[in-house]
Amino acid sequence: HAGGRMGGGRDLDAAVLAATNFAGGGLSNKLSLTFACENLPDLDTFSKSDPFVIFYKKVNNQWKKFGQTEVIHDNLNPSFITPIVVDYHFEQVDRCKIEVYDVDDDT
Repeated sequence: HAGGRMGGGRDLDAAVLAATNFAGGGLSNKLSLTFACENLPDLDTFSKSDPFVIFYKKVNNQWKKFGQTEVIHDNLNPSFITPIVVDYHFEQVDRCKIEVYDVDDDT
């Protein structure tokens, strides 16, 4: 009806449900993760470190790589732009690990 009050929260609930996936028997949603670091150690000899982030989730008792950010050159306080998108399963424990590497580092 025109000019009337909206559904009082029900419209928002419907939008959330529409964006939520019920596949696999449980509620899940996509999360877009972004990362930033402060005061990273300087691992390069003649310049600053060139960091990037790798995101892992534990699947079947093994760490599986789920995403990686871009490399930011010569920066010890990077704010990464590339998001890492992962599935979030409500009421389920996920083990995650985030590691920061220097692109020049061989480890």
